[in-house]
Amino acid sequence: MIDEVGITRAAQACYQCGRCGGGCPFAFAMEHTPRLLVRLLQLGRIQDAQSSNTIWLCASCHSCSVSCPRGVDLAGLMYRLKQMAVTRGIVNDNIWFYREFVRNIGKRGLVYEPELMLGYARRVGWQVLLPHVRMGLEMAQRRKLTPPPPRLNEQEVLSSVIAEILQGSATK
Repeated sequence: MIDEVGITRAAQACYQCGRCGGGCPFAFAMEHTPRLLVRLLQLGRIQDAQSSNTIWLCASCHSCSVSCPRGVDLAGLMYRLKQMAVTRGIVNDNIWFYREFVRNIGKRGLVYEPELMLGYARRVGWQVLLPHVRMGLEMAQRRKLTPPPPRLNEQEVLSSVIAEILQGSATK
C-alpha cells in the first residue's frame, strides 16, 4: 500500500486548476473541496486530510481523476487515505458509515439502504435517524421501500476482498 510520502508525491503533479472540484457531485458538502484536499496532501498534511469529511463523502465516481489535465488519480488517493485512516484506528462517524457500507455490500453484493442506516445507527446512536424519520414514513406510505435483496451466493469471494479493505480497522 502507498505510504504518506507516496501520497504526497502523487499529489505534486497537481497545479490547482480546480477541474476536480468542478466535476465532483459532492463538493458542495465537503469540508475541503477536492482541490483543497490535494493542496493539503502537497503540503504533507495527511492527517488534516484524513480528519476532514472529504475522503468519506467521495463517491468514487472518478470524475475528478478523469477531468485532471495532469493525470492525478484523486479518487485513488481518496481511497488510500481511507485505508490509512482505518488502519490507524481513526474513529469517527464517517468511518462507521464507511465500515457499515462495506459490510452491507459484503453481505448482499449491493447496498440495501434501510439495513445500512440501521447498522450505522447501531454504531453511532439512534439520534442519527431522527432527521430521516419523516422521509422514511412517507416512503413506507407510498410503498417505495423495497424488500431486502437476497444474500450474495458467492459471499466467500467477496468476503476476502472486504476483509482486506477493513484490515486493521478499529472495532467498536
